Amino acid sequence: MKEIAVTASTGKHDNELIGRTAITLKSVPASGTTVWYNLEKGNKTKSRGSILVNLALSAEKNKHVAVQEHRHLLKLLLMHELESSQVANYWWSGKFSTNAETIRLQHAVQSGLTPFECALSQWSVYATIHEEHPLSFSLFNNILDTVIPPLKCQLYESEDLKTFWEGVKRILPSSFAVLRKLRAKNVSDKQIIKTLCEVLDILNKIKMLEIPTNFELFSPKIYGWIERKPVKECTIDDVIIDAIHTGTKEWLEHIVEANRQNNGTSLDDEDLQYLIRLIQMIRSDLQRAMEYFDKHFHQKVRVSFSTVLYKYYDEKIVDIAKTIVDEVCSHIKRIDVPDDNLEDLPDIDNISMGTTLFELYLVLKRYLDMGKFLFLSVSHITSM
Repeated sequence: MKEIAVTASTGKHDNELIGRTAITLKSVPASGTTVWYNLEKGNKTKSRGSILVNLALSAEKNKHVAVQEHRHLLKLLLMHELESSQVANYWWSGKFSTNAETIRLQHAVQSGLTPFECALSQWSVYATIHEEHPLSFSLFNNILDTVIPPLKCQLYESEDLKTFWEGVKRILPSSFAVLRKLRAKNVSDKQIIKTLCEVLDILNKIKMLEIPTNFELFSPKIYGWIERKPVKECTIDDVIIDAIHTGTKEWLEHIVEANRQNNGTSLDDEDLQYLIRLIQMIRSDLQRAMEYFDKHFHQKVRVSFSTVLYKYYDEKIVDIAKTIVDEVCSHIKRIDVPDDNLEDLPDIDNISMGTTLFELYLVLKRYLDMGKFLFLSVSHITSM
């Protein structure tokens, strides 16, 4: 190592040897290494300092070929890992066996691949396998931390962008499925909250990038459940809302069918009781959304989850309730209350019906109060 000393008086440069060190090829592992070496000079015992050296042995090859080889290697290693370890769906998070990890690192170093190229290769390969054997969402979330910054700065070629978005296209269907199936598991299962947070992080990071022109991210064949048309023109934010709507629609249809009278005929009082149960279940779902999901949706994708639910439910409740209440009210007759307190009331059924209608009114009022609280909370958060 040489030190360049600049003499202020003469302006001349004197190249002075600082020190030297010996590095044997045997000391450099196949996966490369970063080591501090002490510098020596001649027979002097005094240390001349230390130098940090990053060493790797590699063979020069075409970068495109090296990347393709690395992706093929990743695929083989992961397929073997999943088969030999019998990994459950959505469980594998990127940890290979010791031997497989050594091979992966060795190939990356010897091929001279950058961290971005390695991460993009992982993104592409893992996304492809994810379609057949779902992997952990935390895996993709972590890879995005390496891939997104260079892509945002447009430091890489269009081929890299295409590879990235092809991977996105493969991952998004399962991501939106998580939003649609939030009610499938009990919220006491901490894994569902963790998975939701990972998915929302992924969606938030992906939507930072502009979708390439003429790239079909949302295919109508896969996203037939999207409400707005045309599907091809939807943004990720649009599909997040539609995924919430679709999940809510499916759940509402389920509870409507489960609480409907099986014999096809029902009394007016039974219809009202059915409507009361339905609204109470909807309020419970909204309460669950407020307690467990709202903060995550707001923090990560700036969406008020419970407000989206309320708006959807409100429209459906109006349709269901109006039909039933109109029908029931058309059957209610005027009650003539006798002056004599000892005389029986003429139609006790109508009195009971009026009581049930009042109970329905109270349930609807509590539902409306919840909506007012939700919108007030959203307005407060938005103004902050």
